[in-house]
Amino acid sequence: MDLEWRIAVMVVALAVALIGWLVLQRGRGSLTPATPAAAGSALPEAVALLAGERLTLVQVSGRHCTSCVRGARIWHEAIADQSGVAFVEIDADDHMDLVREHGIMTTPTTLVYDRDGALQGRLTGAPTPKAARAVLTSEQDGALR
Repeated sequence: MDLEWRIAVMVVALAVALIGWLVLQRGRGSLTPATPAAAGSALPEAVALLAGERLTLVQVSGRHCTSCVRGARIWHEAIADQSGVAFVEIDADDHMDLVREHGIMTTPTTLVYDRDGALQGRLTGAPTPKAARAVLTSEQDGALR
């Protein structure tokens, strides 16, 4: 009976851990609107020259981040047929001021700026192709302005 009890406890612990992980992952890769305090943030000087006419996506990446590579590929595919949209990837270690200002805790994190250079939202984690298209569609529909 002791072995059965231990197995049952392990199964319950694994189930709780899985549910917790799924809850944490649920919001990754989807657009979160900028908070009122962050909404006034301007496009970082380091990428201002590379800004798009309509939209600028700034992905904060890590040097050894495999999700960052996947996220950059998805963004490049999503904006391939979009005019006026720019994607810029910056290294978190080289831009710690930006990381601190926006409370970035994980890479990749993509900051979404509108045509005026105002922060509109952020995506934590690599976006899915559907989420990347949704950001571009939201911008075209005026939801990001």
